[in-house]
Amino acid sequence: MLTMVLASSEGSFWLPRAASTGAQSVDPLFEALVVISWFFLILIVGLTVLFALRYRRRHADDVGAQVAESKTLEVVWTVVPTIMLLGIFYWGFVAYVELSVPPRNVMDVRVTARQWGWQFEYPAEGTKSDQLVVPVGKAVLLTMSSVDVIHSFYVPEFRIKRDVLPERFSVTWFEATEIGEYDLLCAEYCGTSHSAMSAKIRVVSDADFAAWIEAESGIDDLPLADRGALVVQKNGCTQCHSLDGSKGVGPTFLGSFGTNRELVDGTQQVMDRDYVRESIFYPARKLVKGYLGQMPTYKGTLTDDDVAAIAEYLSTLVENDL
Repeated sequence: MLTMVLASSEGSFWLPRAASTGAQSVDPLFEALVVISWFFLILIVGLTVLFALRYRRRHADDVGAQVAESKTLEVVWTVVPTIMLLGIFYWGFVAYVELSVPPRNVMDVRVTARQWGWQFEYPAEGTKSDQLVVPVGKAVLLTMSSVDVIHSFYVPEFRIKRDVLPERFSVTWFEATEIGEYDLLCAEYCGTSHSAMSAKIRVVSDADFAAWIEAESGIDDLPLADRGALVVQKNGCTQCHSLDGSKGVGPTFLGSFGTNRELVDGTQQVMDRDYVRESIFYPARKLVKGYLGQMPTYKGTLTDDDVAAIAEYLSTLVENDL
């Protein structure tokens, strides 16, 4: 069993807990900008109030003294902010390069986003999962794409946020510094269940990561129904299809196999293994009445063996099981 220490919620007043090397570049810059902003806010507001009181008109015929410009003052308030702006730009550019260019010897992970879930593929390890598990202290390169609309990969504790686009690849990387469990969120509105599009990033030791990979690799040795349950979990199917009978974005899985489905065109369709396969590969062909048909195709993502396992698993979900 993997050992796990939950990440603390401690952080600064402005930022959540820092748990990656990227925070070492982002946080000092952010804090410097906050200090500079507060300094000039207090300075400008304070001088405005001071001058309003000091030089206010006290009598109706008080026109005040003639004010002459100060070229020295004008040069100072032009040159000093310009130098500060160039310094902030350089600091930000260096941080941007550090966050954009991954180091050598990174672990490769492919990320697929879809309404409304995440899938992570480990090419070198030969496994997929609905959660991102990485070893602590190891640089991880994420190559990401979307199968439908624009999503955004956002992990506050890692200080990374990158849009995930359809028909394009976007790349980011991180190196976690502390063992723990962290929230992955979608930061781009992507539809009705956008708020539910989340996942967990688990940062574990090298030994626990190796044990997790070994456990994930044994899926082919499981009974067909158990394998189907894992395929459903790994592909985020329960983000839209409930297992307890409650209504979601898609029809519930509970007690569905072998029943008649009323389609949007008024016809009836028995939910058998052929229908399961067709719904997974060509979800827009036969839409169940009362649902919008927002499911993307999994053709090319799931194999026929995966679909057979899912169908077997669905056949075991009868009402009296839960």
